[in-house]
Amino acid sequence: MARSSVAHSDRYLTQARTTRRLHLCGAGLPRVVERKGLDGRVIVGFLLEGAAVNKCLQSRTLATTWAKIDAGDTITNATAVGPDGSNSLCAIKGDATDGLHGVSQAITLTAAAWVVSGLATVGNKTWLYVDDSTIANCYGYYNLTTGVIGTKGAGANVIGSKLFTPTLARWWMTLTGTAAAHTIRVCAAHADGDNDFSGDGSTANVHAGDIQVALGLYPSSRIVTVASAVTRTSDAAIIWANPYATAQQGHMSIRVLIPAHTPAAALGLFRLYTAGAAATDHITISAAATTGYLTVTSACSGGDAGSSAAALNIADGKVHDLYVSWKPGCLVCWADQVAGVPDTVVSIPANLDTVEVMVSGAVVGGTGDTGEIDGPWPVFSPRPLRYVGHIWS
Repeated sequence: MARSSVAHSDRYLTQARTTRRLHLCGAGLPRVVERKGLDGRVIVGFLLEGAAVNKCLQSRTLATTWAKIDAGDTITNATAVGPDGSNSLCAIKGDATDGLHGVSQAITLTAAAWVVSGLATVGNKTWLYVDDSTIANCYGYYNLTTGVIGTKGAGANVIGSKLFTPTLARWWMTLTGTAAAHTIRVCAAHADGDNDFSGDGSTANVHAGDIQVALGLYPSSRIVTVASAVTRTSDAAIIWANPYATAQQGHMSIRVLIPAHTPAAALGLFRLYTAGAAATDHITISAAATTGYLTVTSACSGGDAGSSAAALNIADGKVHDLYVSWKPGCLVCWADQVAGVPDTVVSIPANLDTVEVMVSGAVVGGTGDTGEIDGPWPVFSPRPLRYVGHIWS
């Protein structure tokens, strides 16, 4: 495992698995998370993510750097407990003016896909309103007690929300940026479609924090900022697996949880190859394009390539147990109890001593577990080696 920066991971707090907590993980240390499939089965594994940058400043202190939309409002830091157990949420207290109440920050974006996300809980209002006022009709409404999304403006690409805990909502909005400063606004709302109300200047309407503005189609794990943007470096996982090199034969037992989606291209899970060499000779395990079938392919210099596929969709948001076996003249796989057709004319590369976890990007359109990570970032657990992709949607 390798990552040069600190990062956050999440775990269920109770056996009932209704409440999650965030944990800070030091640089270079693996992040252990729990994910539940659509079939109710739970898997525990190590989380891998690609690099990400949070360009939103003062992500947990909205009374600093952020501007009040209504000058008469009161913004108070550290008024409600966030999922890491600290007072990471801030109160938005609207004044008596009948209008919009919240905070804004100008953030320079680029012409790319961006995602705005954060956490919020109720005060005396149960709805949150978020927009990019630089883009016409780019907004979303979020119910903080049910996790249900409300009205979405045509300028926003996708909005989403789920309850991180029974009283704390995770929300996000994706948009197409431009090379300009964009004004991001986070506000209390009176109801779905109604962000216009009057307060009393002292009662918290909502508590919000952990605001994140980053490139991508889904929010990643939390990146806390203060006075400047912060980069979380990418995770990488290479497993030294010398037993796989013995006599050009071996096997892998893998438990997977992949978001329910239709893969537009093959989704690579693991690749076995020789350490220190190009991965030209390899055995690769993946979910096939379109069908999601478990597929194993191999390449061997000077020999015959091979493949085996089990006709079971493993990209359906459920937990599946996979098994792959190889030796000279045979390559075969199983998905649960469904056996693939053995390839009996195959050459197996020598010295397959390394297992690489291949995927660290989001799967577009996937659905599944409701965890800290909104995108289907890869998770794996060795002995037996396990891969989990998931989505917090």
